[in-house]
This record gives sequence, structure tokens and C-alpha cells, in this order.
Amino acid sequence: MTEHVYIPGDPWAICPRCGDKRRQSVMRNEWTGQRVCPRCWEIKHPQLTGPRYLREDMAVPDARPRPADVELNTPLETTLAAPASAGALSVQVADTGAMETGWVLGVTTDQGGSADGRGGTYDWTTIVGLGTDNVVQFTQPLLGSAQMGWTVFYLPTLNRQTWEDL
Repeated sequence: MTEHVYIPGDPWAICPRCGDKRRQSVMRNEWTGQRVCPRCWEIKHPQLTGPRYLREDMAVPDARPRPADVELNTPLETTLAAPASAGALSVQVADTGAMETGWVLGVTTDQGGSADGRGGTYDWTTIVGLGTDNVVQFTQPLLGSAQMGWTVFYLPTLNRQTWEDL
């Protein structure tokens, strides 16, 4: 008889899972959104919860715009600040400008051309280092000698068409 006693503020509820009649204060909220009796209540299985995604840092570290005067396959030029002999692995140029390690370097030499540096050939190589006083180090030795004031080309990439047109 005491089972069906009126309790103010605690109405009766029916469990949606088993159909038992229980007091509202005994019922529990479940992860499905239902309010069930303690006997039917179950925790949410961990496999039903999706993985926790961490936000990735997508920014490029030390991002810099390309220098305004550099376009791919457009040679930039400077001049030699000191003469260079055949077999040299470095030259001193008037200005290193936008040169970077890994770029292609073309030095005008007297191999197969005139002595003024205009009709000579270009010894093409790859820049491996930029030293102080505008000294540029490269991978292959010069085949010919070069005089002060002769042209030096440098560019970020090199394709056959570009250097054959020079």
C-alpha cells in the first residue's frame, strides 16, 4: 500500500525500455536521450564516440613572398667584380641580389668567343654557397677565364629553352 503513496513533486514515470512504473526521481537520463529506470540504464560504448581531431597548424613557417624582380626562367644578371681564372670554383660578383643556394649560374668566359666577354660561352653551374663580399661558390669549375666586368647570369630554374636563347 505504501508503494502508491502520493509524493509531492515526484510523479510516476514509465520506463520506455522495460515498461516498469517508477518514480521520476529514480529515473536516469541515458546517452540516447531517453529517461530510463536504473535497471535499464547503460553507459555509451567508447566505439560509438568518434575520434577527437586536433587542429593542425597549416601555416607555412617563415612564409615570404617571392622577390618582385624574380620570375621563373627569366635570367637576372650582374657583372664580375674581380677576374676569375679557368678551374675556379668561386667568383666575386658586383651584386648577389636575389641569388640563392641551388640556383643556376652562368659565367661568361673566353672559351670559344671574343675577348670582350660578349661573344664568349657561358659556363653553367649550380650555386652551392654565397659568401661574404659577394663571393659565389658553385659546383663545377670554370672551363675558361673571365675578366672583371663580364656578364654573370643567374636564375632560379633552368630549362633548355632559356639558356639556349641567352
